Amino acid sequence: MEKIGDQGESLPKTAIERYEGKLNDTDYLNKMSEAYNSDAKKILKSHFGQSDLTIIEQVKLKEIAKTCIRQKLEEIILALKKEMPANKMIDIRNEIVYRWLWELYDIKPSDIPGRRYGNETLDVPEDFREYLRRLRNDSHLI
Repeated sequence: MEKIGDQGESLPKTAIERYEGKLNDTDYLNKMSEAYNSDAKKILKSHFGQSDLTIIEQVKLKEIAKTCIRQKLEEIILALKKEMPANKMIDIRNEIVYRWLWELYDIKPSDIPGRRYGNETLDVPEDFREYLRRLRNDSHLI
């Protein structure tokens, strides 16, 4: 609760102020980043058959997670201000995985074969999983 004026009145922060505060809260961003990192690793393993990320891949995943969390917070603020429709906000879980694939391996979401459900790619074919495994392996031999 914030103090307003000399009267000592306490008023709750608005939702916008709470989200704006989270944008600069390193502890919050780190905590959320760890949670979304864990989700992203599960998606990479279950949908794409990829596990045992290298240190470089893990650092990039964490960096992307923080970027996506900040973007989501900014989008929530815009939605609360009625400057953006809420249904246009990113889906953090999948966005982290797709950006990771794109930034590290130049694989765009539209290039990923498989059945889609909303923003999520399901049933990724085994040949694509193997292609990604080999691409990852070859990328780290340089």
